Amino acid sequence: MPDGFDPGRLAVQARGLLAKRCGSVARAAPDLAEALGAEFAGLFAAYAAGNVKPEGGPRADARDFTAWLRARGRLRTRDAGYSGRALESL
Repeated sequence: MPDGFDPGRLAVQARGLLAKRCGSVARAAPDLAEALGAEFAGLFAAYAAGNVKPEGGPRADARDFTAWLRARGRLRTRDAGYSGRALESL
């Protein structure tokens, strides 16, 4: 961290940016957010920790997040009625 930066303020800013990104993905893919329920934010945070925001905005992020979930066995296409069809049109 560069000199003069307050670690506490940086942490607050980082959490805010993560929440904004998470909310954008939830709006781009509401069926995915609904399928994951209370786990959505935590799983998205884990995904975001290792994946930069892709070009293409929230829809691209939602597609990448879905692929990340499937690769880890955390999302099946039938979970809570989630079919993934909505993301195919993104």
